Amino acid sequence: MTGRPRKGRNMNLQYRGNGLLFLRNVYLYAAVTAPLLSLCLMGAAWPRLFVGMLLLSLFLVPLAAFLVSRIDGFSLDDAKQAIVRRLGRNIPYDSVKVLDVNETSGVLKVSVRQGGLVSLPLASALDRRDKLRLITELRERIPLIEIRVRASADWKVLFAAGLIVVLATAAFHAYLYARHPAIRVLPQQVDWKKGGGGTEITREHTAGLYSFSLPIRFHYRGREGEVFFFEDAGTKRTEIKVAVKEQAARPFPGPEVYRFVTGMGDYAEVLERAYSARFGVIPLVLKGIALSGMSDVRLFEVRYDAFRGSIAQGSKKGTELTHIILAGGAARAEIYFFISGPVRLDEQALQDIVTRIHIRRP
Repeated sequence: MTGRPRKGRNMNLQYRGNGLLFLRNVYLYAAVTAPLLSLCLMGAAWPRLFVGMLLLSLFLVPLAAFLVSRIDGFSLDDAKQAIVRRLGRNIPYDSVKVLDVNETSGVLKVSVRQGGLVSLPLASALDRRDKLRLITELRERIPLIEIRVRASADWKVLFAAGLIVVLATAAFHAYLYARHPAIRVLPQQVDWKKGGGGTEITREHTAGLYSFSLPIRFHYRGREGEVFFFEDAGTKRTEIKVAVKEQAARPFPGPEVYRFVTGMGDYAEVLERAYSARFGVIPLVLKGIALSGMSDVRLFEVRYDAFRGSIAQGSKKGTELTHIILAGGAARAEIYFFISGPVRLDEQALQDIVTRIHIRRP
């Protein structure tokens, strides 16, 4: 049975969220969890993401604190015999069964229950100095209300938050390594020099800003959009597709922002970061996508003249695949080679292809 609320005084008590306390708490937790979260998400590139999060928080957190000070809070309205919330419907006194007060770092999070497990929030950032007054005022109005107060030390909350992040990251990494065994492979760094190619007779081709040479046995079969098709004239079992992006392909909008935060502004950089990753949810997910379905994987990190890029090789459904992506020049124009056939290209053949790529002068 619920006691009848007292109606002695007609008061309109205001309990306002404290924006400064909210601001302090967010930055306190961010100082501990943001570096850890950045490390778990981006691996070796975590400092970039952390700095980006910090800069973003300098705008968003004060804005959130301002909103807390304006819309977070409630009133005890004796005229209406109800708790009047800034956001949400009013809660009649006689329907309230439980008051939950959670205290952390001097901040109170307050909610009430009308029965069952449904909790109705009242405020998320009250000053703890309001706790005694709030409890006293509510007991005056609702004598049989149950008060539940929980206080947590800062270090316990921070430890719990950090532990959750670490355990969730570890579980997701275990899943990724089990689901995509190829992500265990790390790239071999190669620094090929001009003139290091073989002696096989080649034919030169042009595509956009690039010129490249392929063995003469590969005949040009046509073009579809930005993709050029070549086929082994003898066996017709090996195909080469070549594509050129004169403006580097951008995987996300706002490439310069993403490059600053993650070090990945175009596809060449995405693959370079992903292929070399040992740890980090984002690069490992991207690596798993790029190598999906491939077995017996081999990776190369390429440095040649003004070019940087990556090579991935692997077997898929009985076919040997080789993917080459290089970026070069001031505009970081990209060139892609997609090679498929019954036999995997050896390192000398890869060197022959890469060292015969040149940027044409306008």
